[in-house]
Amino acid sequence: MKRIKLLLIGFALAFSVQAQNTPQGIAYQAVAVKDGSYSVAGENPQSVYWSNKAIKVRFTIFDQYPNGTQSYQEYHETNTDAYGVFNLIIGQGTVISGNFENIPWERGTAHLQVEIDFNNDNTYTLTSLERFWSVPYAFFSEQSLTDQTDSAIAEVTDKITYLSNRDRDTVVGNEIQSLTIQGDSLSISGANTVKLNFPANLDNDPGNELQTLSVNGDSLGISNGNTVKLLFPKNLDNDSTNELQRIVLTNDTIRLSHGGGNIALQDINDYIRNYQDTTTFLSSGRFIGFDSDTLWKCPQGVNRIIIELWGGGGKNGNRKYCNGYCNNSTNSEANGGVGGNGGYLRDTITVVPGQSYAITIGDVKTNSTNTYFGNYYAEGGGNGGNAYCPGGCARAGARGTNGSVIGYDYKALVIPAYIPNGYVGNEVPDCCAPPNARGFAIIQF
Repeated sequence: MKRIKLLLIGFALAFSVQAQNTPQGIAYQAVAVKDGSYSVAGENPQSVYWSNKAIKVRFTIFDQYPNGTQSYQEYHETNTDAYGVFNLIIGQGTVISGNFENIPWERGTAHLQVEIDFNNDNTYTLTSLERFWSVPYAFFSEQSLTDQTDSAIAEVTDKITYLSNRDRDTVVGNEIQSLTIQGDSLSISGANTVKLNFPANLDNDPGNELQTLSVNGDSLGISNGNTVKLLFPKNLDNDSTNELQRIVLTNDTIRLSHGGGNIALQDINDYIRNYQDTTTFLSSGRFIGFDSDTLWKCPQGVNRIIIELWGGGGKNGNRKYCNGYCNNSTNSEANGGVGGNGGYLRDTITVVPGQSYAITIGDVKTNSTNTYFGNYYAEGGGNGGNAYCPGGCARAGARGTNGSVIGYDYKALVIPAYIPNGYVGNEVPDCCAPPNARGFAIIQF
């Protein structure tokens, strides 16, 4: 589609000689002309002008341009004639924003922006942006008279208010003001500003303004100034070969090169769990046990907790009866394999007060025997194998695998009362949920 061109016929003020009854509007006339080259203007108006077309026109008035502020905006719905001409009154359209009566004509810098919506789809094309070279004097004079009167009244009112309130409390010293400095000017709030008349370079020596600090051995110096001795040896251990060391992680151990020693990650975890001094656990030392799936909401004031998770025990395999000749017998029978013990996890983790965490308990009746707290989990025991009948002879199923045990330290004879019977033993293989048993979870904070 071709763009619209506007041929401005003219716009003029519509006003009365009586300022107080000034009509709020500016007559505007323009022609919508199509893009392109034409042989004879007026010979075929339909090919030159946007003839007999329903359009929308949007007027925007800025207080100045560029960097101006939009003072007023309106739009009109109108139709062009056979030669693309349309006539409108600026100030009499549908107001989008602003107040036509409040346009600051007195500045003499107002600009008019004209946009056309040719398709009536609220998509406007900018067609002109021009300055008002003749100020709408009727509007300005009306506004000036009102402004002068309002200003005089306001000045008298301010004077009366000042005289009536001046030092009403008769207390000297409670006049709160603040000093500010900007560049070479010192100002006091609610009062005046003075210029600080000091030379840009107080010592009148432009060559000593830049100084640098440097370290030489055990001495700290400033250029064009003095040097002081740092009261410690350059090399505290008197060994110049061990200054560069590297920290590396090998499997579950952190090592420091050049004989710097090593520490196991488990030892670090135990230290944090037992001697954490940067995080305060609640003084109640609460223990909460869970034997079914649920959501736990972290209390306010708690940001680290200890979790203990027991995976569920594995399911025992099915017993099998074999009807066939085996070992001089016509039938035989065997048990399924025993399910594996559930695993165990103990860890100190960071939590968010007010956030809810999903707890899922491992159970042979579900698809998983793992026990979860959020993304942390203890492995469940593997299921025992079913008995089977190779060659007619019954054979027992394989035993299920035990879940992994991480962070287990209940090897004392006295087992904490808050742990269910059968879930803790004195040795790692006996620590956890037996076959076919549900898992369990404990939170300590």
